[in-house]
Amino acid sequence: MDELFRDDNWRRVLSAPALTGDPTVASMSAIAGVTPDVAVRVADDALAAGLLTPTGVEPALAAELLDSLSPETYAQLHGAAARFYRQGGPDDLIRAITLARRAAGVIPHEELVDIVDTAAEAQLTSGDFALAAELFSEADGLDPNRTSLQRARRLFQWAQTAANGGQADEAATLRLRAFDLAEANGDGQLMTDVVAAYCNPPDWRSGSDLANRLLTRAERVASRPGDQARLVAIRAMMAMRIPRDPGAVPQVGWITQPAVAQPLADKALRMAADTDDEAELLALLAWRSTHRSPAHLAQRIETSQEAIELAQAIPAPTDLAQACLWAATDAIESASPVELDRIMTLARWAAERSGDPRASWLAMTLATSKALMDGRLGDAAVFKEEAKRIGQECGEAGTLAADLFFLGQVAIEQRDHNELVSLTLPADSYLLEASPSVRMAHSLVQAMLGNDEAARRDLDLALRQLDEEASMLWMLGIGARCARELDDHELIRKMIDLLTPWSHLVAVDSNAWWCLGPVSLALAELHYALGNVDAARPLVAEGAFTAEKLGDVRSLQRAQTLLGSIGPLGPASPVETGRLKVLSERERKVLEKLASGSTNQQIASSLAYSHATVRRDTISIYRKLGVNGRVEATALAITEGLVGSPAAPEAV
Repeated sequence: MDELFRDDNWRRVLSAPALTGDPTVASMSAIAGVTPDVAVRVADDALAAGLLTPTGVEPALAAELLDSLSPETYAQLHGAAARFYRQGGPDDLIRAITLARRAAGVIPHEELVDIVDTAAEAQLTSGDFALAAELFSEADGLDPNRTSLQRARRLFQWAQTAANGGQADEAATLRLRAFDLAEANGDGQLMTDVVAAYCNPPDWRSGSDLANRLLTRAERVASRPGDQARLVAIRAMMAMRIPRDPGAVPQVGWITQPAVAQPLADKALRMAADTDDEAELLALLAWRSTHRSPAHLAQRIETSQEAIELAQAIPAPTDLAQACLWAATDAIESASPVELDRIMTLARWAAERSGDPRASWLAMTLATSKALMDGRLGDAAVFKEEAKRIGQECGEAGTLAADLFFLGQVAIEQRDHNELVSLTLPADSYLLEASPSVRMAHSLVQAMLGNDEAARRDLDLALRQLDEEASMLWMLGIGARCARELDDHELIRKMIDLLTPWSHLVAVDSNAWWCLGPVSLALAELHYALGNVDAARPLVAEGAFTAEKLGDVRSLQRAQTLLGSIGPLGPASPVETGRLKVLSERERKVLEKLASGSTNQQIASSLAYSHATVRRDTISIYRKLGVNGRVEATALAITEGLVGSPAAPEAV
């Protein structure tokens, strides 16, 4: 061993793992500055002598080797090690920073700044936002050049770190500083990147003079086709909604400008073709955000799916979460339960993948909405509070609106007098003035409380502001309920005229937060209120079928209640009498519960069956009775005397 110890190559090569604890040939070769075959021979000799293990050099030898290094060699080895680990992942980069600091005179100051920047970027990518922020701050403190393009890029990424950490105001400030430096350096691409981040989501910046000035400045400089397409997409989103009160914080109401925004979104899609994935994704999102009318549903579904696929491919998890929210709206409106379940899974995955609180907030609002549809009040309450917490922590502009939507639908469905009273607003409330959606929901609350004059006033004003691009079917659905509560036949006929063209769709708000159920069911209820039973029967059947397919428990219970009032869908013939005899005793019990308005989960719980057993029995019941779903089975159960008319639905 003494002979080996006197060999310079042997000592230099083993000094590398003594320094780093990394005995791999790649690290020893790079740090010692020898060829791999030399590193292999030294490693083999040291392993044979018991001086090297898979975890490093024998401790006593390691100390001896490091003590024997000259200051120059010590610095050289540290510098070489820093450069080697700079090529690795987040943990290696943190190690590289420590090694670079000890490589006095070997690693120039500018290179140290680069290493810290690279480490910060790696931590941002890996999701350790707190450490990334520390490293970006350190790099900025070390950097003597305060006007460089490198600093502009650092500030831009630092802003993303702040945004992901829920510090929206700090992120905005950093982005504005990054934009100024990018502009000073003439970098149109970085200016576009900053504007895209600063103005997205557009609801945060709608009507902002500063955002529009930034957009104009970037448009003057951008030369790449992809950047030009992105700026047009941003312009479309910014132009779509003008706040009713530009000075209000947070914003709750807008006037839409589809005639201005939609041609811009179409143009952005054309411009983005054959440029780059980022430009195409932003153009898709811009098109979807500016086309919310039910008339665009077929193209909305296609566009949302394209955005989802592209966001996964890039990847862009936060954009994926936004695309999922819109796709969920499309899936509910078109009554596509399989697609809705797939999108919900994707939204959760996107939130976990990005670490961005906005993505988590979007996923949690979807989870709340789905739980309310399913009748899972306990889960909905938990999800709602979590969404509210996330939204408040990150300054999410939509937190107030989402919370009001969730509170409103629970109070209305439960007909809780105290909760309804707590939701009433003064006639001159800013929320009523700013948001037709809030005013429409408020009209129903007032009607349910017996305040007919106030309800009529709110309903009339909301209908005057009806907008195809602003949750039109949801607003009409709420208006239909209000008209029925008021028992105003003129209003009811008006709502029938407005809703009839959309009878094949489901009424849901544009953020998928409040599903009112099938439009056909709302029409059935309106016709029944006028005494048009023959018109109501086929509509309730259609609505019940859609609700059952979608898994909309609340709407299904409404359909069963209405069916009990209007009678079965068709008269039972003598041949049909006694049809329930084909059922087993267990199936008769399941049908009795089913016809009384219980969900499959509730049936399983009350009868102590598994959920799978109830599902199999339900399918068997439908097959044996020759019916097409829950509503027809309920009608037959009533006709055969197994149950009476369904009781009022369980409050959800």
